[in-house]
Amino acid sequence: MTSPPEGAPSLSALQDWLRLAVTTPGGVPAGLCRARERYGEARTIRVPEGADAVERLSIYARGYLDRLLACIRADYPAVRALLGDALFERFATGYLASRPPRHHSLFMLGEGFADHLERTRPPDEVMPEDRRSLLRLPIDLARAERARIEALRAPGLPDEDGARLDVTGFSPLLRDELYVVAAPCLRVAALGHDVRGFLSAVDRGEAPAVPEARPSLLAVSRVAYRPVLADVAPWQRRALASCGSPRPLVALAGEVAAATGEDRSAALVDLLLWLPTAEGLGMVSLTRGR
Repeated sequence: MTSPPEGAPSLSALQDWLRLAVTTPGGVPAGLCRARERYGEARTIRVPEGADAVERLSIYARGYLDRLLACIRADYPAVRALLGDALFERFATGYLASRPPRHHSLFMLGEGFADHLERTRPPDEVMPEDRRSLLRLPIDLARAERARIEALRAPGLPDEDGARLDVTGFSPLLRDELYVVAAPCLRVAALGHDVRGFLSAVDRGEAPAVPEARPSLLAVSRVAYRPVLADVAPWQRRALASCGSPRPLVALAGEVAAATGEDRSAALVDLLLWLPTAEGLGMVSLTRGR
C-alpha cells in the first residue's frame, strides 16, 4: 500500500473537509469558509485547467440537497399540493438550512417541518382575519402527515391483523377485569382544521378542497398496517392519554370523570359505547386481566 505524502491530511480530515464544503447551509462558498477555518487552505483539490473548484464541488452539494428535498417532498405531499412546488421548495430549503440533518436515519429529517412552518408563519396581528386560518392550514397538514408516517413506523398492537375482544355483559367491567391500553403507534394532534378529506384527496391523486376551519383532535393509528385517521372528542383524547399502560376500565372512567366533571357512571357508559369503535380503528387494545 502506498503511503500518503508527508504532511498530507488524514482520510478522516479529508472526509470532514468535504462534508463541511458540501453540506454547510449557504452553499459551497459558505462551506469552504468553514472548512478553511477548521483546516486552513486546502491543497488537496485537483482542478483541471479551465475548471473551477467551487463549480465542481457544487455538483456534489446540489446532489446532496436534492436528495434531502426529495425526502421532504415524499413525507409531505399534502403540504406540497396546497402550496405548489415552488413555494413548497422555498419552505423546505429554508427548513433544511435552519435544521441540517443530524440523525443517521432520513426518517428523522422532516420531524421538525411543521414547527418550522409555525415559526415562519406571520403573526395573527399583522394578517387580515379572513386569512389567518388559511395560513394555519399548511401547519395542520404537516402535523397530520408527520403523525401518519410516525404511526406507520412505530410498534403496533400485538393483534394488529384484526383480532378483537368480544366484550359482553357488565359484570366484568364492574369487577375491574377489563383493561384498556393505547396502541404504541397512536398519535393525536390538535389542529385548526379537519384535514382528513384533504389528505384522502391527495392520496387518490385528486384536487383537494380547502377544509373549513374548526378545532379538530386528529387521532392517527393503523389497522392491518394501513393508516387510520379519526376525529376524537376532548374526553376521548383524555382517555387515550391515560392508558399508555394497561388501565382497568372502571379506573379509567374515574380519571375521565375527574378531568371532565362528568359523573363516573356516565363516563363508564360513554367509554363502554366508544371503546369497541376505538379498538376497531386500532387506537386501543382491550384485554381481560393484565
